[in-house]
Formats: sequence, structure tokens, C-alpha cells
Amino acid sequence: MIARVRAACATYARDTTTSGLAVYAMTAPPLRPGFPWGDPVGGRSSDMLFAVHPHRFAFLPPLALAAATGGLATTAITAILDDWMLYAQRAPRLPWLSNLVVTQRLLACTWSFALAGTTGNDPAIRARLLRILAQDVTFLIPRLGDSAPNNHLLIDRFVEWFVALLLPELTPRAIDVARAEAAWLAELERQTYADGGSFEHSTHYHRLACEAAAGYLLLSDANDRPVPEPARQ
Repeated sequence: MIARVRAACATYARDTTTSGLAVYAMTAPPLRPGFPWGDPVGGRSSDMLFAVHPHRFAFLPPLALAAATGGLATTAITAILDDWMLYAQRAPRLPWLSNLVVTQRLLACTWSFALAGTTGNDPAIRARLLRILAQDVTFLIPRLGDSAPNNHLLIDRFVEWFVALLLPELTPRAIDVARAEAAWLAELERQTYADGGSFEHSTHYHRLACEAAAGYLLLSDANDRPVPEPARQ
């Protein structure tokens, strides 16, 4: 299984950086310096989700794993991150359009930071990721909790707990981990009715909630933090 994942990431890295980045059902240009971060599909869609998609950084963990296992040059990732940071400085609207965009990028960068350190990769990747993480945490802290009360607010609550537990050095103010955890679990409980149904009917919403819940369980166990039994169920 691990070998297949590594092979898939190597293939993804090659295709994404040479043929083009998938943006929903469309294909943007190759992910390399000069990538059209502000208009990845060339104006073929008026839906803002297409313009925002690359700023969520879903592409980054597979690239980081490919680099960690020799399937992609580490300099390719640093070049992509440098290019994105230059764009974000010039045109900050899309990179920080909403909490959800930033929280998803923060989680992708955190995964990638861990993957980039697994085999002694170029520390330049991790240095760039820390710069991005620091900016994203600074943006988020005063805004977490003001998202729409669906899974956007759920991810706000999860990320506040996540940052308090794992990235306290980057926070502009201290966050009480226990308070953040209680708020996250209350919001998680609110997602489902007594019969097990959800008030959201999108599979994508369900997947995001499941990923956050799985992350909470794994990280709690890894950090020897007890999980309330109702939440574990």
C-alpha cells in the first residue's frame, strides 16, 4: 500500500508540474513559476471556486511526499512556493478570501512540513512553509468562529484546536487548548441529528467533517490526550 501511494504521488507530481494542474473538471497550466494563480483556467468559468482552488494547496502534500521519496526535485517545490508568495504579496484577495481557504491551506502546509522532514529534504522547503503558516495563523486567529454555521464553522473550530495544540509558537495570542477542544466537539455534535442524519446534504461536506474528526482522533491519541467517549463514537 505504501509503495502504491508513493508511486501515485510521483505520477501526480510529474503530471501536475509538466502537463497541468487539475482544477475541478478543467486543467490549468503546469504548476511551476509563472502559474496563473489569479486565473488558473483562463476565464473559462465565472465561478469563484475555480479561481480559489489552487490557493487551498491540495496539491502540496502529494508533491512533498514525492520529493521525500525521490519522485520530484525539492527545488521544484521551493520554486512553486516562492512564486505563490510573490503572487500573494501582490494580490492578497484570493489567498485570503475566506477562513475555509486559509484553514485548508494551513492543514496542507502542516502535512507537507511533516513530509518534507522525513528524509532530510532541503530545509528551504520547511522554511518557506513556516513563513506561510505564520501568515495564515496570524490571519485566522482573530477571525476563527465567524464563519457560516455549517462545516465552515466546524473547520474553524477544528483548526483553532489544531493550532492551539500543535502550533502555539505561531499564535499572536495564547489559545486555551481545553476551551478550543470543547468548542470543536460541540460543533461536531451539532452536525448530526439524533437519527444519524446530517443537516448538510453534500458528500463533500461530509468528507471534510470526517477528515477533521479523524485528524482529531489521531492527533489526540498521538499527544496522549483523552477523547470523550461520545466524540470517539
